[in-house]
Amino acid sequence: MKKSFLLFVLAVFCSFSLFAQIPPYGKVLWLDSNGTQHWDFLPPQAIQNAGWALTGNAITGAHFLGTTNAFDLIFRTNDTVRMRLWATGGLGLFNGTYYITFAVPASLTSNLTFTLPTSYGTSGQFLTTNGSGILSWGSETDPLWTNDKSGTTTITGTWTFSNTITGNISGNAGTATALQTARNFALSGDVTASAVSFNGTSNVTLNTTIANNAITSAKIADGTIVDADISNSAAIAVSKLAAGTNGQVLTTSGVTPQWTNFPGWSLTGNSGTNPSTNFIGTTDAKALQIKVNNQKSGWIDYDYPYNTAWGYQTLVNNTGIANTASGYEALYSNNTGSGNTASGAWALTANTSGIANTASGGDALYSNTTGNFNTASGSSALYSNSTGSYNVAVGYNAGYGGFGVNFNQCTFVGANSYPTTDRTNVTMLGYGISNAECTGDNQVLLGNTSVTQIRAAVGSITTYSDARFKTNVREDVHGLDFVMKLRPVTFNKDPMLLHRIWGTPDSVLKNYDFTDARSRRWIGLIAQDVEQAMKETGFEFPGLHRPQNDKDVYTLDYGDLVMPLIKSVQEQQMEIEQLRQENSKLREENAKLRQTAAKHEAQINQLQAEIETIKQQVINLGKFSQAK
Repeated sequence: MKKSFLLFVLAVFCSFSLFAQIPPYGKVLWLDSNGTQHWDFLPPQAIQNAGWALTGNAITGAHFLGTTNAFDLIFRTNDTVRMRLWATGGLGLFNGTYYITFAVPASLTSNLTFTLPTSYGTSGQFLTTNGSGILSWGSETDPLWTNDKSGTTTITGTWTFSNTITGNISGNAGTATALQTARNFALSGDVTASAVSFNGTSNVTLNTTIANNAITSAKIADGTIVDADISNSAAIAVSKLAAGTNGQVLTTSGVTPQWTNFPGWSLTGNSGTNPSTNFIGTTDAKALQIKVNNQKSGWIDYDYPYNTAWGYQTLVNNTGIANTASGYEALYSNNTGSGNTASGAWALTANTSGIANTASGGDALYSNTTGNFNTASGSSALYSNSTGSYNVAVGYNAGYGGFGVNFNQCTFVGANSYPTTDRTNVTMLGYGISNAECTGDNQVLLGNTSVTQIRAAVGSITTYSDARFKTNVREDVHGLDFVMKLRPVTFNKDPMLLHRIWGTPDSVLKNYDFTDARSRRWIGLIAQDVEQAMKETGFEFPGLHRPQNDKDVYTLDYGDLVMPLIKSVQEQQMEIEQLRQENSKLREENAKLRQTAAKHEAQINQLQAEIETIKQQVINLGKFSQAK
């Protein structure tokens, strides 16, 4: 069906032969009653009647210029709005910002026609009408007022009044304002004045008097006499009252007024008070409340629930017991939390149900809501901790943490010392110990990276070493084989490079001074050398901590090196004992050899003596033979 319709439209379109001729610019295409096409600069009248032509139209009563819906009819010049026929009626002239609108009264019952003057008029003139719609320019010369007038009007010239005038007439009174008949002016009622003649040519003065009993309580109560009726400067002469002393107030004793000392605390302070009898507070078993800007700003319980608050909106939402708050909005959100102490602006301000927390310092334990048994002393100490418990922080920003970070059983002593991730059983002692220095739970960190010495009366840490709690005991500590592969060295350290690995921000680093640490010559081991010695000996030395990520660094527990050194000494001692035994044996063998040698030497000496004797005997025998 759609295809057939499209083919029909296409056929009709083509039958018009729109492109049989190319018209010049500005013509329009129209069809006559025979369906013939024409290109003309202006279509015939029949076509013009379909809309408003630029050169005008011949219309009938059925034609109009305007809208058929509830929208304004807008007129433009130079594409700028100049005039608007409002959809609700009325003609608006527009200056680009505001409209002046001429509207037809809704109560109009017949047509009205106004004819404007034929000139601009002169300065100060005004439009007047002759009663038939003919407008002309008029002046204030000899005007005639025929209706009642009220209010204040400045008038000049000669005026004739034929109706009631109310209000004030001011100006220079002259003969031109004279009344035709002088009148008497007088006052009666609560305020009276004797009659005075007035002819309109000069001012008159009335001597007024308040009538007896004119001012009554009833008239004040019903509004007949109001505050505005009494001047601010009005006063009752002191002579009308009994004399008092400076600072006293007028009170009544029965119906008799009398001067007494002000019975309360003056806004500018009191003198002559007696602290044993004068006080601010209650004399009955009720709590004392103080407000600022109509907000709870102080509270002292005399009994249960034992709360004490001092400061704007402290403990303002509290239902808990035994809380003490001092400072702007301290414990502001506390609901059921009990046993809390907050001192400082916004200290424990978010706490709702946490118990037994102590915060001292502005913003201390600021975020705590349900955490219990925390102690924070110092501005912003334990600031981010919300649900963690059993923490202690002392110092500015000590244990500050970070958004959503909670601690449990942690101790932070030192300004700006805190991790930025959840931790349990971590202790930081010293200024500015950074998050990167704490690599896990159950750690104690002593000092920051600028520290070069730790001094104490003793040089060792006593550790628990009872066999009763040690299990899986093995004698697998390496000795000389491990120690002999270690490489003791001296070196310099640059803590700045360490912080670069950790990613410590420059805003924190600027607070450190590494001069001493950089200039000092250190002695120790290289962790990577220790790791290599472990690989070569197969010994898993527990004193080495390997990095867990790219922000972590090697650490070395020098205390754990004592065990391999002990093992090394033991191994050396065993070798020494073995050598000593071998030496003793050699000594014994040497002594025996010495004895044998001495015996042999004695035998040799004896043989030598015997030889010498034999030699002498031989000599003597020879001599004897020769003698024969």
